[in-house]
Amino acid sequence: MLEYLISSLNTSTIILLVVSFLIYAWYKNVSRPAGLPPGPIALPIVGNILELTKGPLHEEFNKIAIKYGDIFSVKIGSSWCIILNNLELAKDAFLKKPVEFAGRPKTFTTEYFSQGYKDIASVSLSPTWTLHRKITHTAIRHFASGKRLDQLIHSILPKLSRALDETEGKAFDPKEALGVAVYNILATMCFGHDYSFGDPKLQFWIDFNKDVMSDVGNGLPADFIPWLKHFPDARSKRVLKLIDDWHMELGKEMTAHKESYDSENVKDLIDCLMKEQENAIAEGSAKVDSLTETHLLQTVSDLFQAGTDTTTTTLHWAVALMAQHPEIQEKVAEEVDRVVGRDRPPSVEDRGQLPYTEACMYEMLRYSTVAPIGVVHATMEDVALGNYMIPKDTWVMVNQWAIHFDEKHWDEPNKFKPEHFLDESGGVRQHPEGFLPFSFGRRVCLGESFAKAEIFILFSWLFQHYTFSVPPEHEEKFELKLDLSTGLVNQLLEYDIVAKKRF
Repeated sequence: MLEYLISSLNTSTIILLVVSFLIYAWYKNVSRPAGLPPGPIALPIVGNILELTKGPLHEEFNKIAIKYGDIFSVKIGSSWCIILNNLELAKDAFLKKPVEFAGRPKTFTTEYFSQGYKDIASVSLSPTWTLHRKITHTAIRHFASGKRLDQLIHSILPKLSRALDETEGKAFDPKEALGVAVYNILATMCFGHDYSFGDPKLQFWIDFNKDVMSDVGNGLPADFIPWLKHFPDARSKRVLKLIDDWHMELGKEMTAHKESYDSENVKDLIDCLMKEQENAIAEGSAKVDSLTETHLLQTVSDLFQAGTDTTTTTLHWAVALMAQHPEIQEKVAEEVDRVVGRDRPPSVEDRGQLPYTEACMYEMLRYSTVAPIGVVHATMEDVALGNYMIPKDTWVMVNQWAIHFDEKHWDEPNKFKPEHFLDESGGVRQHPEGFLPFSFGRRVCLGESFAKAEIFILFSWLFQHYTFSVPPEHEEKFELKLDLSTGLVNQLLEYDIVAKKRF
């Protein structure tokens, strides 16, 4: 009898200890670290993921901000994240404390894609990051500015024109033609290749981005719950295979460039990076360790990835918005005709001479907000922000969409109004408060100047030569709907449009 009581007591004690441990583990898992701003209650393991995936992430953030204020925290899987939902908070973080907020989260997908963080986009602030950013910025200025940029873009315009002409006034989705043009521009700059429309290699680059965007979405499970990398699902395996194929194709380009490399004839971005590597080796510089072939491959990958899909998506929005607002499209066409004429394509030097066209372009960047929360940052050390103390390695997101539609900065923000970017004299407002499509601070988009110039030339050329309109059967109900499968990019679902040549 005594042995039974002792045995029962031990069993009860063990059960109590196990239950107590589980309660404590649950509490530690969901309790908000001291110093973080308030936010919704997190669930064990998944955190707030379930409530953040009900709709577009920027819209869900806006809903949470109504209850908790413009700075709040959520738990995304195992990682805590603060959200900055207005411009003032974003400036306090990225402009006043640019180094402290210049980190990047470490996730399963970014580590795999960057081959151990040897790229620019996903690596935190470091001497290697600074070196590669400087080299890439120099290369962009060399190959994609002024007359070189004009030549680069003008070379693909005949191909784009043929693709649009082949629609023969029939309804079609313009994204494919626009995408092929944009990818060709970047392929020429990065690889020195001028592909024909329909080239299998060019189609590989396009299909890769499309497949990755579709499969990755907002991220793989292991990005938020790290131990899940040991239990990959079918989607994760598919994404890793896509990334392996991407690295293999880029590796082929690197090998071909090594065989044809001529230091006296640097013809593209890869050659430029190889020139830097050659100089470092000749000088016996410590930079050599940061200029391995993997580093060079990843730098090319970053620039190509960042400059293709977002620009294509932006132009896809542009055509749709102009078709929705024919009176605005007509003003753009009239201004381009008057200033540029029809005998030559627009050029970089035309910026400043086409204020209404440029204002339309900026308004399109605001209204579409292709990257609604930008690229995720992380704190590099414990840092104060307002009344809060943000721990090191906390994720940081800026709701750029909320800023772009904030009534404090924009009159009638829900309307597409080029006047948002025109001053009283009719000139262009280049940097109005509340406009940050390329982010700002230490991690501002490396290709901002290139992207603006590229979009300006293509945007102006499209309406110089074509009128885009809604098909008659869709005139009464032409809605722009977001493709929610693309995660952190505001892509539009396919839509039909009619392109008519202007004579």
